[in-house]
Amino acid sequence: MGVENQHTPLKEDFQDGGSPTTPAPASNMRATMKGRMTRMQSIFQGNSGSENVEGEEHEEEQEKHAPKQKQMFVDANDMKKKLRDNIKKERYDVSSLYDKKSFCAKVAMNNVFENTTLAVIAFNALWISIDADLNHSDVLIEADPVFIVAENFFCLYFTLEISFRFGAFALKYKCLTDAWFVFDSIMVCLMIFETWVMSIILLAAGGGGGVNLGSTAMIK
Repeated sequence: MGVENQHTPLKEDFQDGGSPTTPAPASNMRATMKGRMTRMQSIFQGNSGSENVEGEEHEEEQEKHAPKQKQMFVDANDMKKKLRDNIKKERYDVSSLYDKKSFCAKVAMNNVFENTTLAVIAFNALWISIDADLNHSDVLIEADPVFIVAENFFCLYFTLEISFRFGAFALKYKCLTDAWFVFDSIMVCLMIFETWVMSIILLAAGGGGGVNLGSTAMIK
């Protein structure tokens, strides 16, 4: 004798009238559970996505504030680029600041004038050693005539040379941007002070007798 499966009415099975309702089909229950699982999965994915975004932002902040590590080896491409830039870079030439049409510029850029200046500079360096060994006078006006003539010649030539170079500039204030011109100007001013200014002062004071000014060759 077979036992029939009987459904025991529950509270949920009763409707408002009190009569029991038929149990919900299994397919409806599965659909309900699937919907709940879908909603839970979407909520979980949304939370994990926001956590991933926050994690990425935190890593970016750390990278910004982290100290940069120095490269152990120099990048070959950077070295090649710098080398190419240096090759393409124009070489500095003071004549680019000259007024090419002026007389002073033509003299300053003349090869004969430049070579003569180099020769005079070399001879002046040699003469300084001769003057230090043989000239025992403290002031120029008391020295032997050969020393007086030589000092005046050098002073005159370098004064003319720096004057031509100054007159060659198209804009005169641009001479201050040339380091060699500034250096040479200072040296010429010291030479003028030693050779001419001091001699005029001593002559006006009644000669150099009894005046001990030390070795004025140190100014050179």
